[in-house]
Amino acid sequence: MRNKIIKLKDKNFSINYLLKVLVPLLAYSGLAGIAVGLVVTLFKRGAEFLSQYALIAYIFVKENPVWIPVFLVALIVLALLMSILLKKVPEARGSGIPRTLGILKGKLHFKWFKMFIGSLIGSYISFLSGLSLGVEGPSVQLGSSAATGISDITNSRYAWRRYISTSGACAGFAVAFQAPIAGIIFGLEEVHKKFSPLLIISGATSVMFASLVSEAVASLWGGTSSLLSMATNLLSIPFNLSWALAIVGLACGLFATLFNFLLLKADKIKFKKLPQWSRIVIVFLVSGVIGLLFIDSVGSGRTIITSVLEMNMVWQTILILLFAKFVLLIMNFHSGATGGLFIPMLSLGALVGALCAELLTHMGVDPMYYQTIVVMSMAAFMGASIRAPLTAMVLIIEITGTVPGLLSLSVEIFVAYIIAEFCMRRPFYDVLLEREIDKQTNGNIDKSSSTILTVAKGAFVEDKALRDIFWPSDAKVRSIIRQDEEAEINGRTVLLAGDTVRINFKSYDIDKTEKELRELICG
Repeated sequence: MRNKIIKLKDKNFSINYLLKVLVPLLAYSGLAGIAVGLVVTLFKRGAEFLSQYALIAYIFVKENPVWIPVFLVALIVLALLMSILLKKVPEARGSGIPRTLGILKGKLHFKWFKMFIGSLIGSYISFLSGLSLGVEGPSVQLGSSAATGISDITNSRYAWRRYISTSGACAGFAVAFQAPIAGIIFGLEEVHKKFSPLLIISGATSVMFASLVSEAVASLWGGTSSLLSMATNLLSIPFNLSWALAIVGLACGLFATLFNFLLLKADKIKFKKLPQWSRIVIVFLVSGVIGLLFIDSVGSGRTIITSVLEMNMVWQTILILLFAKFVLLIMNFHSGATGGLFIPMLSLGALVGALCAELLTHMGVDPMYYQTIVVMSMAAFMGASIRAPLTAMVLIIEITGTVPGLLSLSVEIFVAYIIAEFCMRRPFYDVLLEREIDKQTNGNIDKSSSTILTVAKGAFVEDKALRDIFWPSDAKVRSIIRQDEEAEINGRTVLLAGDTVRINFKSYDIDKTEKELRELICG
């Protein structure tokens, strides 16, 4: 009899879990994926057109110097438009990744439609200007905004919204790079830094639908170009050249550390006597002049990656481009212009890898490993800079379509990551997130508090494991009293109706956080 009762409870739990958890999660994530797939694919199409037009304009002006005054006036006009946009929509400033991370972690708040429109317009101004910024950061922000819009339109429960927004961010990353698995890993490793079944299901569902929609829409104009479509013959690095991998990993780690340091320190260089619009104008003009001098530096860095992989550059040109790209990326980013850093970072990694490949070739390494070293360096540089080695590894594997020696790739990323950790330079996205929070809270210090609530029948947290619940930021369950006994607390602990839960938390707005907790626990 006891066994029958237990089986009946298990059966009821499974049915409730299916109807109350999996079905709505799949439905919301699927709708978000469809919306994000459509939005980001069209956004990318527009970005590709404007970037190509900008490159053509730069080449034309370089070949016809008489047009330089008109060219510079056009850049000034675009810079002023960017300045007006950032004044009206501050949420469009920068890459959008730190802001999106803060929103998904529950630390920042935003108006999704305003941010969506601002990011779209700002990105297109940047691409038309030929700035060293990419589509990937804005794609993540657009994905998260579009998914949040879906949750508003469907009037979903507040508790589902962070799942939906996260799945939208994953889908935006996946569509931007045409890398579905990397999109899922991005949500787990970079956004929430944790793995949970519901998070994986939500991200995977959204990414799957977004990828299908993206392929369908892109097929209307013949598909989209892959970032590394030319790197199809990558060779595995043999074991006897492991020393070469260590050298390349060391170089990528050091350059990534230097990049993070300069990117964050440059923010402290302020021209207080100059208004923001004039600073943006200066950055646009400097970018234009450098772009005319070095055409390959125009845009996000796709041209650089292609040229490096095709081995069309001598080491002197590579070194000059590396310096130019460093300066441009830091200036463009701190101007506030809308645009992402992922592709520019990959282009920096490609240049560092190309220099290393040139050096190793002179040290006796066979030139046939040149492309492999470059591609591995892209992953190592990115993994060390943002401290997301798994995302970087999976991304490179997906966008190349090959595995150039998984062990070799792992070793290089690991060495670069360790070097960055040893230099004790924090991931710049984490630092930028803290600055965003400081701006939104006006420098206020978060306060500690606690609350005791009873799980209501039908509440969002009922029948869910602790690891699958998006608690407000910095909230931790300290005790669970069930039938006058204290229940064990771990990630797999399932909350039941009638449980008394004690939660400690830190917040800049105690009343708001307590309201969020009541919505989760008390329904």
